[in-house]
Amino acid sequence: MFCVVLNYTCILRFDLLFIFCTSLVSINRIIKKISQMDFSETVKVKTNDEFAEVAASINLLSNELEKNISELNAANEKLKVEIDRKKNR
Repeated sequence: MFCVVLNYTCILRFDLLFIFCTSLVSINRIIKKISQMDFSETVKVKTNDEFAEVAASINLLSNELEKNISELNAANEKLKVEIDRKKNR
């Protein structure tokens, strides 16, 4: 009986380790994409633990960066138009 419980515990821990590593690999891959200004993916973690909190924070960061960069690009375009208009006076 002890061996069965021990084997089950080892299998359960292996599963947890696999989930842990898979989550880290996914988070790391998406952070690298964000660093290259690719906001097309979000972190998907199906747990209810610290990984889910980190995933939510990374997704929020990604969304805010994308929004702010879009706003900056729009402001830059407006400034270019304004500069061109003043040059042509």
